[in-house]
Amino acid sequence: TPPLLPSPTYLTAHRSSSYLIHLSGLFTFFSFIDWTLPTLSLGIWAGILLALAIAEWSLSLGLHTTNRSSGDRRNGRAIAFWTQNLPNRLDSAYPPALWRQSCWTFSFILAALSFGLFGLNNLLLSSAETSFGQHGLSPQEWGMLWLMVPLFLTWMGSRTQAPHRQSVIWFSVWALVLVQVLTLPLSTLRLVGLGWATGLMVLHTRTLRRLAAAAIAVGFGLGFVVTLLAEELPGLPQLSARDWLLVGAILLTILWVWRSVLLRCSTALTQLYARAMDGWAIALCLLQLLCLTLDSLGVYWQLLYASALAIGSVGLTLGAIAYRSWQRPTNWAIYGFGWGLEVLTIEVLGFTGRSVTALAIANLALGLAAQLVGDRWSRRSNNRQILSSWHVMPLIYGALGATLRWGMVEDWTGLSTLGLSLIAIGVGRRKESFKPLIYLALIGLFASGCEILLYQVAGLSVGDQRVAIAALSTSFVYVYRILTPWLIPFLRLSADELKTAAHLHWAIGSGFLIAATQYSVSAYDLLAVGTGIFLVRYAIAQGRIQGNSRAADGWVYAGVLEAVGIAVYGLTLLPDEQLAQILPWRGAIATLIACILHLLPWQEWGWRSQPWQRSAYVLPLAALLFSNASIQPLSLVIAAGGYLLFAQTQHQIRLTYLSLLLGEWAIALWLTDIQQTFDLLYPSLVGLFLLYIAQVDPDLKRPDAHHPRHLLRTLGSGIICLFALLFHHQTGILPGIISLVAIFAGLSLRVRAFLYVGTITFLVNAFYQLVILIFDYPLLKWIVGLMVGIAFIWLAANFETRRSQLGTLLRNWFTDLQRWE
Repeated sequence: TPPLLPSPTYLTAHRSSSYLIHLSGLFTFFSFIDWTLPTLSLGIWAGILLALAIAEWSLSLGLHTTNRSSGDRRNGRAIAFWTQNLPNRLDSAYPPALWRQSCWTFSFILAALSFGLFGLNNLLLSSAETSFGQHGLSPQEWGMLWLMVPLFLTWMGSRTQAPHRQSVIWFSVWALVLVQVLTLPLSTLRLVGLGWATGLMVLHTRTLRRLAAAAIAVGFGLGFVVTLLAEELPGLPQLSARDWLLVGAILLTILWVWRSVLLRCSTALTQLYARAMDGWAIALCLLQLLCLTLDSLGVYWQLLYASALAIGSVGLTLGAIAYRSWQRPTNWAIYGFGWGLEVLTIEVLGFTGRSVTALAIANLALGLAAQLVGDRWSRRSNNRQILSSWHVMPLIYGALGATLRWGMVEDWTGLSTLGLSLIAIGVGRRKESFKPLIYLALIGLFASGCEILLYQVAGLSVGDQRVAIAALSTSFVYVYRILTPWLIPFLRLSADELKTAAHLHWAIGSGFLIAATQYSVSAYDLLAVGTGIFLVRYAIAQGRIQGNSRAADGWVYAGVLEAVGIAVYGLTLLPDEQLAQILPWRGAIATLIACILHLLPWQEWGWRSQPWQRSAYVLPLAALLFSNASIQPLSLVIAAGGYLLFAQTQHQIRLTYLSLLLGEWAIALWLTDIQQTFDLLYPSLVGLFLLYIAQVDPDLKRPDAHHPRHLLRTLGSGIICLFALLFHHQTGILPGIISLVAIFAGLSLRVRAFLYVGTITFLVNAFYQLVILIFDYPLLKWIVGLMVGIAFIWLAANFETRRSQLGTLLRNWFTDLQRWE
């Protein structure tokens, strides 16, 4: 009968016991060796541990006869990986299974301990020799013995059944990686370790069929080649730093060429190797570009000499990148190619003097070339989605060029800004989302023009320089407006966006032109006038084109205001003799221009007439007030006539106020010119002006406006009468006449204000004159007193007889007075 199968609980309980017994045996063995041979070195102990690990692996293997399936044509022996077998198999004995599992576990522990001792031995005994070293092996070379671990694991993997073979092979792979730590520091063992690793990884890749295995195999192969070239072998010269740059480019090219060859094969293994080589080539390409960049920086900073070998390395690297990505380019490939082009440019310029100027210009040229290639690529792909790197690379080149020329002002710096702007335009017009680049490019175009222009006029005055910038900005205004039909499809901007750009340049040009007038302008005075005329024309034209009435009116006001400024500036250019003859007549000239503006048929021509009329109203008055030069009285009369014309045509009675003021001003100025002065003239002019307003103002004619109308009449007539009393109180004749005129005017016009003011003025004047007569002529006071007494007696006598008649008369008079104005 077959033996009873152990239970899982029994197995779990006895597994720990087997591990403890196994560990005790190993410690006993180590103690025996240390007791018998106490002076053993670390290298020998590492060798003992390695031998024990291999022995443990050997014990973990057992011969196990398995019957193949019916599809298998042969029967035989196969080594089963017993540690993976279930302990309850009918054909496996329980105690051997536990010991095999224990041996498998402790074999890895012993191998790890031996690896650690070999490494420690390399660190501590790098220059010493043991007795074994005297027989041909140094202490450090003992680490080569650890190659037995991956070799033995490889043999085990070849003898293991398929389900568990890959696990053993992967252990061998990691052992190959670890053993390089022991062999790479030793010049005599590097090639051996890398060679064994490369060969074994080729075998492992065939078994594993995994990309990681293929990548490790290719990596070991590259390491072997690099180590072979680095070793001072017979027939191979020692490579310099720049020789290694060429080696890297050659290896990179070989990897990508070999990849393309492998891709033509359809087997899975070749495809894995192709992918692995591509990954290593990409990593090597990145490292190669970094090293080439450092070399180019050394050349640029004059730390290294320019070398044709470095240029060849860069060229070969660029060729490899182009070969790899020609059929199916990627963003990273284009970035790498652009990076290489920059390095190549620096290396080539190293032969021409390492000029910052040349490098900046070269970068701008590269940016323009990259932008043109991107446009061609876009057309070739029928405007389908192109790689983002075609957008980014031209901008990077342009930004580098602009950065390199930062702080430099020379004859070519403006062209560099122009190049960057053209690059931004070329990229920005590709997509709607790139439109901000177009805006920045338009700013850059203007900035480049300013740079070029300012370099040419650097020797002129500040005023001339600002006039030049204003003229440049004005030219941009008309370029945008005239070339709009062609700029819309080229820049991919709308008409409104181009119009906004033109408006901004108009504002810039106007600002610089105004600023230029604050300084002396000697060379470009006529250019300033011409620029102003074009700016005025543009503003007035926009007043016609604009659909928004408020915006259109604003443009007309701006144009008229700027035209006035240009006219004033133009007058300053005239000789002093001519200017002295023109300025006194500025009111008449302005009135003539205002009348023309007022009478022209603006509505028929497409403008609103209101802004032109308002400008005409302000123009004569502004010409008269904003100047301290002398004025001809006739010029004031003409201006007054102009405002009368405006009032008549527009039915605006209030415009006659200005006519009256200007007429009074002309009278006063004429009297001053003929040296005739009248003290009462100026107050009378003010009073008459107030009386005129009270009489003709439309708002004061309303029934509910009798209080302000009465106030103005009282104030106007009061000013005249009051100043008549003040200036001519000695004789009292003129105040008396004026007061009587006011009284009769009040009675005839039925205006209470005139009557009150005239009566009060007459009484005050009479009382003042009476007081003077009394003090100057004492006898006269008795005569006056007698006459006044007789008058009062007569009044009293008549009052008693005609009381009813006088009462009726006074009541009727007061009633009638209430109906007066």
